[in-house]
Amino acid sequence: MKESIARVCVITLGSICASLITTSILLILFTGGVSSTALIIAALVPIIAGVPVTTVFDRQRQKVKTALAELETAHRQLECLNSELKLQATHDYMTGVFNRRHFVKLVSEARKACPHGTLICIDVDDFKRINDTYGHNAGDLALKAITSTICELTHDRDIVARIGGEEFAIFVHHACYEEILNLSERIRTAIETMSFSPAEGKVHDMSVSIGIAFVAEAGDFDSLVNKADKRMYDAKETGKNRIVLSRIEGSLGGRLRLLEDV
Repeated sequence: MKESIARVCVITLGSICASLITTSILLILFTGGVSSTALIIAALVPIIAGVPVTTVFDRQRQKVKTALAELETAHRQLECLNSELKLQATHDYMTGVFNRRHFVKLVSEARKACPHGTLICIDVDDFKRINDTYGHNAGDLALKAITSTICELTHDRDIVARIGGEEFAIFVHHACYEEILNLSERIRTAIETMSFSPAEGKVHDMSVSIGIAFVAEAGDFDSLVNKADKRMYDAKETGKNRIVLSRIEGSLGGRLRLLEDV
């Protein structure tokens, strides 16, 4: 408000000076002299006409300024909303990793350019028991804890996703058999030894079953996913908390099952 009044005063004062100078020059040119009455009129006209006009224009300028500020705020909010919508379209709302749809897209593209890629499917063992015993909030916390563990053990270049209720998947672009085995075993061991507290004073043991399939042994994307899924479920059916894969020699702590013909 003070700025507006000051601005009106400055503009009015400038108008008065301009009016007085212009009037004086014209009077000298046409009458040969300057009268006090003419100067008073010249000073009053800008005050009478200029102050209201200047005030109206200043108010309009303030409205335009406010409207531009609101428009800028709305634009920023729209950008944030667009970013959020894009994130929701590609990421799982709870865990923050990729969702199934975007994972399929990324892996379909990566598989073509990466003949040595590997798909790792991970399913939480007896997850329903957590929800039934402690509630869905505890189940959500368990999923977030498992996601955090997986992300800590994988590289930024790996594609990590939650592809089902308690099912996760990892696509590793370039890794030898031993590296895939080591990664899978680190994930299995980390979750097995995780201290998860679903309620005060309660500790719930968790484990995962893991199935692994290699791009080199699958003709297409669906075949790759089916192989990894079948091996993951085989891991569940043969005792849970273990890894099942194919064409790998060796074992990891008795938790590794080899399937040559899967």
